[in-house]
Amino acid sequence: MKKVKILLILTTFFCLLYGKIPGIYASGEQRFIYRFPLSHPLLNKVFINGYVSFGPQNAKQNKYKIKSRFILRVFNTGKTTNKNIYSLNISAIKSMFILNGYTLENTTASDTEVSGIIPEMKIEMNKSGKIISSREGFALFDFIPFIRLLPSFPEKIVEGQSWLQVIPSFNSPLGKMPALRFTYTYVGKQNGFDKFNLISSQFFNQEEKENNIKTKITGLNSSSGKILFDPEKGMIKAAKIKMNISADFITTPAKQKTGEKANPIPYNVLINISFLIQPVNM
Repeated sequence: MKKVKILLILTTFFCLLYGKIPGIYASGEQRFIYRFPLSHPLLNKVFINGYVSFGPQNAKQNKYKIKSRFILRVFNTGKTTNKNIYSLNISAIKSMFILNGYTLENTTASDTEVSGIIPEMKIEMNKSGKIISSREGFALFDFIPFIRLLPSFPEKIVEGQSWLQVIPSFNSPLGKMPALRFTYTYVGKQNGFDKFNLISSQFFNQEEKENNIKTKITGLNSSSGKILFDPEKGMIKAAKIKMNISADFITTPAKQKTGEKANPIPYNVLINISFLIQPVNM
């Protein structure tokens, strides 16, 4: 019995020394998890402001000013056999979309009408925020890439720690966008919440092939943002993100007939949009 006690004491000592007792983190380490209740949906106000421009290189660009607000409703369906994964239905209600001064949609008078611009989304997400799978209905705007901007937390985090997140390549009304890379940094506590910064200084230089079309993409992603997380409620308290992307696309046929000369089609895309996310009644 004495040998067993001595062994337990020594094991505990070395575990504490090296911070390896399961569930107990070394000094300063934290774990962040999202919480989505089954009893009611989470409601978040979303504001989008900015502009998008595109057109042939060395020519006048078509510029579109965007102004929008809506409520993003996130409902935990509970339809999963894995207790560490959430099954979420996400939709936009009470939406207002204005493009170059023209109102494309206004459902602010209704509490239930779903937006026709933001698609309804079905997402499986683990508790750290990593998206396992996603599907969305048909709509004008692909919003899942922007959901992926929210932090997917590493298992353990210390103040000053940084990590990389990648939004996979996605289709947009402007063409296929390259994969976007962002660096997240845990800054520390701010007014009782946890603050995270995100930043990107990513240069593009890649080729995409699809349906016998080859597209060379060059440019820069210089986006940035700040996020406040409520660790007690397991939810975003506030997020302000500025997407700033400039890209040049040169499109040519991937395969050409013998003797046929390709005429490259160069065009430029500039995205400068700010997102502000706040909980409605939390």
